[in-house]
Amino acid sequence: MNPEKIETIKAFFGTIGFLFVILPIFLILIPNKILTSPNHVNLFELGTIRYFGILPIAIGAITYFLCSYAFVFSGKGTPIHSAPPKKIVIKGLYRHVRNPMYMSGFLVLTGETLLFQSRVYLFIC
Repeated sequence: MNPEKIETIKAFFGTIGFLFVILPIFLILIPNKILTSPNHVNLFELGTIRYFGILPIAIGAITYFLCSYAFVFSGKGTPIHSAPPKKIVIKGLYRHVRNPMYMSGFLVLTGETLLFQSRVYLFIC
C-alpha cells in the first residue's frame, strides 16, 4: 500500500478517536457536570432568545469538521498534539485564519453560554 495512503488512514482514525473520545469529555461530560451541579445558577434569563445559541454551536461544529478534514487529507495528521499534521495545512479555512479550530471551540462555548444561560460558561469563554 502507498505510504501516503497509510498516513491518511492513520490520521483519519486518530482524528475519529479524538472526535469520539476527547471532545465529548470537554463538550458533553464537563458541561453536564457543571449544569447538573446543585451550585449552578443562571446568570441571565434570555427566554426564547437563548435558542439562538444553537447557531454558533452548529457553526463551530461544522468548522471543526472542516478543519479535521484538512488536517487528515492535506496535512496527514490529527488535531491531537502528539500526532500533528506532517505537512503545513494552508487549504480551506486555514487559508484565511491561523487557528480556525480554536475559533470553532470558542463558537461552541459561546453558543452553550447562550443556550444554557450559564454564568460558568460566560467565564470560560
